[in-house]
Amino acid sequence: MQEALDACQRGISCYEAGEFERAIAQYSLAIELNPSYAEAYLCRGDAHVRNGDLDRAIEDYGQSLWLSPTAAAYLARGVAYSTRDEPDRAIEDLNKALQLNPDLAAGYHNRGIAFANQGDFDRAIDDFSRVLEFDPRCSAAYFCRAAALLESGYYERAVADLNEAIETNPRDAQAYYYRGIALRQQGKISQGDADIAKAEDLGYKVP
Repeated sequence: MQEALDACQRGISCYEAGEFERAIAQYSLAIELNPSYAEAYLCRGDAHVRNGDLDRAIEDYGQSLWLSPTAAAYLARGVAYSTRDEPDRAIEDLNKALQLNPDLAAGYHNRGIAFANQGDFDRAIDDFSRVLEFDPRCSAAYFCRAAALLESGYYERAVADLNEAIETNPRDAQAYYYRGIALRQQGKISQGDADIAKAEDLGYKVP
């Protein structure tokens, strides 16, 4: 139905402009016009996330999945569950996303975060490593893998990853802070303190 497609497109335009309430209204109109419009539910879920309403987002993602089980919808709901601090449910959805699309780098990245939140750092490290196979310049993956390595006591490897993260993004204050911690754990106190000071200079609030 063209009217539903037009409403969804207006919703996308509002979403891209940061007008999330208006986006939700347009997606809701699209759903009213076509209750089987899986993409509209998915898009409205994204808008609910940006609007801070994870519960409604998860409901919409579930409806989208009921209508059309896609990797994108499983990924979106998995990320929402992870944000809501439900790593078990997040991993279940992210597994399904990766079954449908084994080349979905965001699926590995977000599953790695969920594994780390469970304290399963070995699996987290494996997933962040997969992300880097897809994109060897992904500073977020280097940082997340470094954080997992740091938690596991692999300080030298953590420093190597944080070097890569900082090379890719020289203003990554958090990366400087974590590299400072890793260096201090190696006994390199002055180097570590210099990195922590650099993190503060860049605006990082040191705990």
